[in-house]
Amino acid sequence: MLMMAGASVMAGAATNRGKAKAKAKAKAKVYASVAKTVSASFASFVDLGLPSGTKWADRNVGANAPEDYGTYFSWGETKEKSSYSYDNYEYSQNDNFVNIGSNIAGTKYDAATAKGGVRCQMPTKEQCEELCNPEYTTWTWCGGVKTKYNGSKAKGYIVKSKSNGKSIFLPAAGNRNDTELNNDGYDGAYWTAELDESNDFGAWYLYFHSNNHEVGYFDRFFGHTVRPVSK
Repeated sequence: MLMMAGASVMAGAATNRGKAKAKAKAKAKVYASVAKTVSASFASFVDLGLPSGTKWADRNVGANAPEDYGTYFSWGETKEKSSYSYDNYEYSQNDNFVNIGSNIAGTKYDAATAKGGVRCQMPTKEQCEELCNPEYTTWTWCGGVKTKYNGSKAKGYIVKSKSNGKSIFLPAAGNRNDTELNNDGYDGAYWTAELDESNDFGAWYLYFHSNNHEVGYFDRFFGHTVRPVSK
C-alpha cells in the first residue's frame, strides 16, 4: 500500500511539473508576442497636417516618454555605444567613409526602422525643413520654469501644427562626443536620413536651441538622437 501511495504521489508531482512547464511555455509565447508588439510600435505617430502627409513620432527612438532623450546614434549605425568618435565609427575605413548610400531612410542603416519596424523611418532633409517651416508650425521653447511640457522640467520645443492644433515635443537632448554628453538641456540634434553630398564627412540634421531651429549638417560619427516619421 505504501509503495502504491508513493507511486501515486510521484505521478501527481510529474503531472504538476508537466502543467507548470506548459504554463511557462504559454507565458513565454505571450511575452514574446508583447515584446514583438512593443518593438514594432514603440511610438505613436502624430498627424500635424503637413502638406507632405508626413506623420511625426511622439518620442525619440529608445525613449519611454516624449520628454525622454532616448538613444544616441552615429549616422548610419543602429546600436548605442559608450563612446562616439571617428576612430570607432563603423563606416570609417582608411581615412575614408564606406559608401552606405546618400539617403538611408528605410534601409538596414536606418536606426528608426531597425528599432521600430518598417513603418518607421528617419526623416529626410526635406521633411525636417517642412517641420521648421513657419507657414505650417509654431515652435515654443520650454525652459522648464515658465513654460513647461506636461508639467515637467524638460527643456525643448513644443512644435504645434497651424492647421489642426496637434503637437509633438522635441527634447533638447544635446549630442554625444567620445564619452561625453554635451549641451543637453540647451541644444537638440536630430539626424536626418541624408548625407550632405557636397561634404561626405557630414550628414544633415535638425538642430535647435532656445533662439533658433534649422536644418544643418554635422560630423556623422557624433551621437545624435533620432525622431522617426511615417506616412
